[in-house]
Amino acid sequence: MLEIARREASDDLVGIIEDVTTSAPEMSVLPGDIRSGTSYKIATRTAQPGSSFASAGGGWTPAASSYASKLVQFYNFGTVLHVPKSIAMADEKGVADVLQSEVFGAMQGAMINLGSQVYGGTTVDSSGFPGLKEIISAFGVSALTIDAGGTTASTGSSVYMVNAGIQGIRMCFGMGSAISMSPWTEQQIVDPNAAGKYIPSFVSSLNAWIGLQAGHPYCAGRIKDLTEDSGKGLTWALMSKLWAAFPKIMRPTHVFMSRRSERQLRDNTTVTINAGPQGGSALSIPTYGASLDGTMWEGAQIVVTDSITDTETLT
Repeated sequence: MLEIARREASDDLVGIIEDVTTSAPEMSVLPGDIRSGTSYKIATRTAQPGSSFASAGGGWTPAASSYASKLVQFYNFGTVLHVPKSIAMADEKGVADVLQSEVFGAMQGAMINLGSQVYGGTTVDSSGFPGLKEIISAFGVSALTIDAGGTTASTGSSVYMVNAGIQGIRMCFGMGSAISMSPWTEQQIVDPNAAGKYIPSFVSSLNAWIGLQAGHPYCAGRIKDLTEDSGKGLTWALMSKLWAAFPKIMRPTHVFMSRRSERQLRDNTTVTINAGPQGGSALSIPTYGASLDGTMWEGAQIVVTDSITDTETLT
């Protein structure tokens, strides 16, 4: 998404986006595209042309690919900012600094909200785009959903493996633009605390048309119902089981998890000390090393995010 911002937005806005995406790293990690309009169609190949051997002089049955058309929709997203003129002008740092601070706050809030939407979808905001949880369920590939077996209510978490390639998971922006901020203007805002009175204010708005593309049935998978129950946290065995469910052409490029899941995975990392020549048993000792955030595993980048909660409803 940052590349889109660099192409479309002002230098000031690009700097703000780069700063605030640290709160929602998926918004800087996932690739993005800009499209015209409020929707577009993608064609997904559902079957390839058949082929076979034939005897000398023999022939083949004509064949062709089969395709399914899928509509990707964009959803209207934004907020309106207003700063009372008297407050902005009274600030010792100046009006420009106050307004820039408001833009930063709005963008930070937007990135956090969008990060949550990427996973929870319409359970986060029913007016927004479907998230990974809904996308994986809709595709219905059972091997791409693994249940960790946690049982303590409202303590669940999930780990998502995604392929962020051309046919995979991508952030998409409609109406020919990424996230934009309108110029600040002076307007009279109705005083919510006094009927018939108005507040001279500086007003701006943040706006975007946003969707989440999922082109291939094997573009994402999920480990669900991870809890702190004994033996029900994230392990390397669960990670390997989900990874193995992806076909080679759609292997995950990213693994998204909460800070708790990352800690559980680090706790599950051990080093084995074999028995010496005098006999005895081998020992498996936990290794509490550096954070896994940003490291590579099986060709995929591990991304730790606060956008995935540890209070999900168990399913």
